[in-house]
Amino acid sequence: MMGASTEASATAAPAWSNAYDWAVVRLITHFAAGSKAPRLLFGTVSLLSKDRPRPTSVTGLETCKLRSGRDGKLFFRRTALSAIDAINWYRSDAETRFVTPVPSLAGEVDPKLDGVPLALTELADDPHWPSLGLPVAADWDLGGPGNPAPFIGSGSAPARIHRRFGSADKFESVLQDANAIEFVKRRLHIDVLAYREYLGSLTLIAPDPIIKTIRNFIAEDKTGRGEDLVFRFVPRPGQTLAGLQLTVIEKRANLLSRFETTPIPSDGLVVLRSQLPIQASGYVVTHPTHGVIADQPPLPFIRTINMNVGVASRRVKVKAPMSETHKSADASYEVVESSHEVLSTHGLAAPMTTVARVFESEARRSRQAFARSLGQTWFEDGQREAALSFIRTRIGRGRTQVIIADPYFGANQIMQFVHAIRDIKVDIFVLTSRLAFEASADGDDSELTQQETGTSDTSASSSDVPPAHSKESKILRRLHEFQDALETLERRGVPNARVGVLAGRNPPLHDRFLAVDDDVWFLGNSLNALGDRASLILKVPDSEPVLARLHAMIGTSVSFEDYKSSRLHRQDGMRT
Repeated sequence: MMGASTEASATAAPAWSNAYDWAVVRLITHFAAGSKAPRLLFGTVSLLSKDRPRPTSVTGLETCKLRSGRDGKLFFRRTALSAIDAINWYRSDAETRFVTPVPSLAGEVDPKLDGVPLALTELADDPHWPSLGLPVAADWDLGGPGNPAPFIGSGSAPARIHRRFGSADKFESVLQDANAIEFVKRRLHIDVLAYREYLGSLTLIAPDPIIKTIRNFIAEDKTGRGEDLVFRFVPRPGQTLAGLQLTVIEKRANLLSRFETTPIPSDGLVVLRSQLPIQASGYVVTHPTHGVIADQPPLPFIRTINMNVGVASRRVKVKAPMSETHKSADASYEVVESSHEVLSTHGLAAPMTTVARVFESEARRSRQAFARSLGQTWFEDGQREAALSFIRTRIGRGRTQVIIADPYFGANQIMQFVHAIRDIKVDIFVLTSRLAFEASADGDDSELTQQETGTSDTSASSSDVPPAHSKESKILRRLHEFQDALETLERRGVPNARVGVLAGRNPPLHDRFLAVDDDVWFLGNSLNALGDRASLILKVPDSEPVLARLHAMIGTSVSFEDYKSSRLHRQDGMRT
């Protein structure tokens, strides 16, 4: 017996829906602590092709507590609906009444779990309903961020999808819980931490209802003077290949050398001749009702496999200290030496002739373009002025925030770099460390030593001001110089410049970073020496986690005012 699943919107069934009989709905909801109704976290509606057996609903719920239940729970339920019931539920009006799906078979309905109202925001269609889209994993030439629809799963691929995007707000407690992330990943095959756009959303998955498998390979033609591009299409049980069109795309030495459309015959065999070796081939398969049902970007075929086989000769164990401190613990590791390496090649590569130069040049340009996108810049020793200009230019472009993280950032760097800001309302944060004030002049990470200052612990001065050559006097001089440099920013009218000092004996920051708005550069040297010696600067490809860690480190720092006060208090104690 069939039952109505929801109050569905009164829309006609799409023409493509006739290719499916059943569907599986996988739904995860978030019941936040103190809320009155569960909220949609993410859900999928997977239509099943006619050769698939009827699915069954799973009894009960699976749950995941967030922070032991303090931030609520996640609930997962898998229900089986007829294809039309599932589509109607998917198209329910989120602004009036949206409920959890109700199984189409009455015997599988759980009144406590099914038909329960959900708290939902407005859902935005993509693409326009009832159109479907075939996910494209990456730009054909430039690479990309990976599979845009990992939730499809291998059992439904290839598939077209439709998406209803809801609000992704107020899921922070879920994103901060590793167990919750894993709970969703295991059940819906998606990492919501990486695919945050799908938070609060639904997707409909419509697998290819016609083709079961596609085989694509190359073969030497009968004349031996060219190659054949071969396709073999196998339909699903009860389906035919009638009406299918194959569009073949070939690339050769940066040229689109073939774009050819041909009907797929009833036997599913398509053979296309090529006078030259095929370098990269792709295809698109279309159906008059379902549209694009399969595609592959132009890719090269594997012609040869190189194997390097070596024989393990002996195992060497190496023991070394973990760090440079005299109390460092030892650690050991093993190296397996190999000898008698043999390189074997399997297969026969197509002759490349002069075309190889095209690929080599293209690869070189690609590397250079990628380097430019990362701001890769090498400064030779003696290029101090160029390095100063590079950093100042980036700082000057700041619109929201500028963060300079350098454990040796001192007074001179305020004048050399921070004043390069053009918008004085930008938030500026300098993260330095005690080493900027306490380290020896030669850049040693240790505090100024007695040997360097010519003093001893027992010596004392009757003067209120320590001798000019003493350790503390040098530290106090640097502190006063830093304070004077900060005051130049105040006099200029820069209101949002702050300084944090990592005051621990071993400050956690070693590398140097420059963050401007959402971009982060990795600096190969401290700003006080950048360009004096050979240095490399790179823009960090993924700045978000680096910014998060920098902000976390800022949270552990003390203000320059507090650090200075503690040093002065220490000096007063020494006088006493």
